[in-house]
Amino acid sequence: MAVMDNQLYYDEEHLTNMVNKYDKESHTWSEMGRLPVHVDSFNGWGLAFKGYGEQLLVVSGQRGLEGEAVMLN
Repeated sequence: MAVMDNQLYYDEEHLTNMVNKYDKESHTWSEMGRLPVHVDSFNGWGLAFKGYGEQLLVVSGQRGLEGEAVMLN
């Protein structure tokens, strides 16, 4: 989860990999978009959000056939 510009965001990491945003006025969640790659746990951590200016930075681990990597989206 992350708060950016007074808005709450979270990712359904284990379900759909969809980033969601909470609307405080209607008390509902809306889908913002799917992360471009599947987010996996990486050396004990999975996913982190960080507000960066007007953008939402998503840091995650990825395991693949070529090894492990840290992903920025």
